[in-house]
Amino acid sequence: MIQILLATYNGAKYLEAQLDSLLAQTCRRWTLIAHDDGSNDQTLDILRAYQLNHPDIIEILEDGLTFGNPCDNFTHLLASSVAEYVMFCDQDDVWLPDKIEKSFNKMQALESKYPSSPVVVHTDLEVVDESLFTIAPSMFEYQGLDKSIKSLLQILAKGSVTGCTMMMNRQAIAVSQPILPFAVMHDWWIAAMVIKHQGVVEFIDEPLIQYRQHTSNSIGAKKNSFCHLLKRSFNYLLSPEAFFKAWNQAKVVQPNLNFCYFLGKKIHIILKNLF
Repeated sequence: MIQILLATYNGAKYLEAQLDSLLAQTCRRWTLIAHDDGSNDQTLDILRAYQLNHPDIIEILEDGLTFGNPCDNFTHLLASSVAEYVMFCDQDDVWLPDKIEKSFNKMQALESKYPSSPVVVHTDLEVVDESLFTIAPSMFEYQGLDKSIKSLLQILAKGSVTGCTMMMNRQAIAVSQPILPFAVMHDWWIAAMVIKHQGVVEFIDEPLIQYRQHTSNSIGAKKNSFCHLLKRSFNYLLSPEAFFKAWNQAKVVQPNLNFCYFLGKKIHIILKNLF
């Protein structure tokens, strides 16, 4: 069985569209467990209404815990799941009808090829605005992301696996637990740990989700323009907080990693995208 983990916080504006897109999936072999992070809008009311109408597939984890960020909320949900396959779900996106089906088909093919291995499958995303009008048909092209992960250093230097597109098997969950406080984001950590343990991270080169951009996004997609990349490069030099978060995460995943080697890889990625 596939379990979808939905982390919510003040997501009432777009939540129904997301839930409706789950209910419209061609693959029906899934259940949903949601955990709210202390919303003060109608988010919980919406979740409870959907649970009332679909009690066999929708569960709300109401334990009174709040975390203040989506990474810890998803980490909490993942720790509570015992499903064989798990997917992360953001509150404001829209899944295309065959997202689960195509992800699961790819997962099964990879498990046949690599039995007993940790496996993560992830997909491209269509970047859309608040009204679901297309901003970019491919987020990987839009941001210049690598579609294949060739080394642990590559994924440690730059995360390219988006949580809301992921499906992971139980082995992938096992090798990535616990998700430590040093993790920049849960998806980045999981992908890195799977690669570290000789697992498989495979990309489906097709957008299977509408990734909604709006003013309240926790993490959004920004165009991979020269000006944006140049600004981001200067941000690393003048305000290196993000760099050292990535470095601290990398050191936990790979304790013998050399700082200069890591810095060189970061610079190489920036220059590659610039030129």
